[in-house]
Formats: sequence, structure tokens, C-alpha cells
Amino acid sequence: MTDYGERQTTNSIYNILSPELTTGFDLTVNQPLLQGFGLATNQRFMHIAKKNIQLTDLAFRAQVIATLTQVENIYWDLVSAYQDVQVKTSSLAFANETLDDDQKQFELKNIPAMQVMKDQAAVATSEGDLTVSKATLKLNELLIKNALTKTIDDPALAEMPVIPLDRMGPPDPNATQPINQLIAEAEKNRPDVSEDKISMQIAQNNLRTIKNELLPRLSLYGQYIGAGFGGQPNPNCQLGPEDCSTTLPDDFAGAFKNTFNYSSPEYQVGFQLSVTLRNRVAKADQFRAVLDYRQKEITFEQQKKNILLDVRNSQYALEQAQARVDAAQKARDLAQKTFDISKQEQKLGAMSAYDTLTSEQALAVAESALVVAQTAFEKAKVDIDRATGSTLERMDVSIDDAKSGVVTHMP
Repeated sequence: MTDYGERQTTNSIYNILSPELTTGFDLTVNQPLLQGFGLATNQRFMHIAKKNIQLTDLAFRAQVIATLTQVENIYWDLVSAYQDVQVKTSSLAFANETLDDDQKQFELKNIPAMQVMKDQAAVATSEGDLTVSKATLKLNELLIKNALTKTIDDPALAEMPVIPLDRMGPPDPNATQPINQLIAEAEKNRPDVSEDKISMQIAQNNLRTIKNELLPRLSLYGQYIGAGFGGQPNPNCQLGPEDCSTTLPDDFAGAFKNTFNYSSPEYQVGFQLSVTLRNRVAKADQFRAVLDYRQKEITFEQQKKNILLDVRNSQYALEQAQARVDAAQKARDLAQKTFDISKQEQKLGAMSAYDTLTSEQALAVAESALVVAQTAFEKAKVDIDRATGSTLERMDVSIDDAKSGVVTHMP
């Protein structure tokens, strides 16, 4: 659509009007019938922009899940190190107690010196184990501080101990779900699946648009052209009184009004056809778009296969971790019973203090193994939540809070 106005002044004696006013209006409507037909083609880049926004949101969601998974694993490593320190501390305390008792017995000549030396070796071993365990705890405290705080330059924060309150996680509902339901939940919730699906939709939209560009250009068009004239009588006109007179409007408003009074209209209706022969550029774009779409399809199917394997492996790891916890718990209970019997027999004189110390050391090993098994089980629960895409829901983390950076409710 175009609209224009013109004002022209002259001193010619042969012009009726001066100034002369001219206005025009041109309206053309064009409707593609083949190439470019429909809203989908014309809104292609708008659809792609919306899909890219969704991809950005999904990438952010995936990053939040990865961060939560990492922090959870760090926390359970901290719990394991903390409990291991408790076990090693208890073992060292019992070794020192046994050494004190045997030193008193040695002074009374009731036991040989070799027994005291064995006790001293046991104390030294326990002290070394405790030192290593405390160093591991310090490292895990540093890792959890680094994960949860913006800076650890504060000396008070660096030296502050971290005491885990939850030693065991709550039951995970994914642990009792059948594998088919877990796979379906993963395909529904995991961000990477949605990302591949949206990428495939973008590729499909590009392919559809490029196919449309290979069609001939056939358009139906309609055009309306109107013109208006006006102006004031030329004071220099010498054509005669009758010829120098006019009934045309003398201002732009009147001339513009005449543009639409059908005094001098022009109409056009027709078709325009343009056929491009051997459009190699569009063909190359089509082949590239087809290849890209097929690759996206293959990636999507491969992603589904990877999810199936990932979920199954996570479920197997969870089952194995549960079995290890059960076995470690039984071994710990048996070691506890053995230790209790050894103490009773020591009191009755049927067993030496060194035998009781050996039983206590076996109990400490069993307790440490139980701690390791429980940590592996908690990590397996974290992993199956990641594999099924249910980390945010289980942790009650709002992705809207994460995007805005403002916490509206506590997890």
C-alpha cells in the first residue's frame, strides 16, 4: 500500500491551477497459492525462536538436575567419612583401653611383654586409620562447603566442621517400580529426551519450509489505484474566463477525498506465475534439510535406547547396593555378637584380651564396610532418580525458583 501527495507551483499563463495539488493511493493485495502459501511457512522463524526458548529452559533444567545430583553425592560421601571417623575413633578408644589393662597385667607379671607389644601395634594401627579417616572427612567437608557457598575464603567458615544430620535417606519410590514404568517415566521427564524431540521438530519444520520453496510461484493479486486533483486558480492564467475557472477543491483535504470517490479509479485482478528451472540451491538445501532431519531421528531413537540401558543399569545398581547393605548388615551383626561373646569369655578367663581386641577390630572393619555399602546404596538412589528424571520432584525443588534465583519455598 502506498499513498503520496504532491504540490506544484508555476507562473505559466497556460496552467489553470497554481499551486496544483495531486494525491494518489495504491493498494495491492497478493496471496501466494503455491510457494509461500499458509501461515506455517511465514511463521517459520517465530516457531524456531519459540522452540529455542524451550531448548534453553530444558538445558537449564538439565543443569539444575546435574548440580543437585552432584551435591547429593558429595553429601553422602561426607556422611560416609563422618561415620567412618566415628568407627575409627571407637576402635582406637577400645585399643587404648585394652593397652592400659594389659600394661597393668604386665606389671603384675600376669601376661608376657609380647602381649603389650601387640596391643601397642594395634593402637598405632588404629591411630593411623583414624588420621586417614579424619583427613578424608576434612576433604569432604571442603567439597560440600565449596558446593554450597559462593566463597570459602572466610577462615571461620574454612575451619567450621560440617555435621551431617541425615545419615540415611528416605525410601525411594523408584526402587519398587517395575522397569517398564521407570523407562516410561524417564522418556517423559528427562530433559535430554525433550531436547532431542524439539530438535527433531525444528528439523522437520525446516524440511517442510524448504520443500515449499521448491514449488512454483503462483500468486493471486488484486490492485486498486485512485487519484485526486485540486488546487487554487492560477492568477496568471490567460486562457479565458471559462477555461481558467475550475470546480476542483482548493486544498489537500479535498484532493485526498477525491482519491477515494471513484472519480478516476483503476482496478487490476490477475495471476502471477514464476517457474524456476533446475533450482540447484533449493535442491541442495532440501538434501541438507533431509539429512539433518534423518540424523535428528536417529539421535532421538538412540537416545531412547540409551535411556533404556541407563534406567536398567541404575535399577540393577540399586538392587545390588541393597543386597550389599543387607550382607554388610548381617556381617556387622555377626561381628558384634562375636565381640560380645569375646568380652564375656575374657571376663571368665577363657579368652585373652588380645583375642577380644582382634574381635573388636573385626567389628570395626564390618562397621566400615556397612558404612561404605550404605553410602553406595544412597548414591544408587540418587542415580536412579537422575536416570528417570525425577530428581527435582523427589527433592521438591522448583525450577521456577531456580530460574528466578529467588527461593519461594524450602525443599
